[in-house]
Amino acid sequence: MELQLNDVTFRQNILVQFLIIFQYLVSPVKSKQAQQTLNDEQSQWIKKTTHQINEVKIQTMRNPIDSHSNLFSY
Repeated sequence: MELQLNDVTFRQNILVQFLIIFQYLVSPVKSKQAQQTLNDEQSQWIKKTTHQINEVKIQTMRNPIDSHSNLFSY
């Protein structure tokens, strides 16, 4: 696992996968049923976490060598 977290491409791919999942969760999709909607707390958590992921992605692009230590520091 440590080697994977040190790999910038791997980390970026994982972060993008989270963003895709989050986008699905907050978007209106025909296949979702009424009980599959998020409450306000969940929506706020996704919004906050999406912002954090984007910040980590930017940091990773700027300095890929040192950024892995901050990946899970939020």
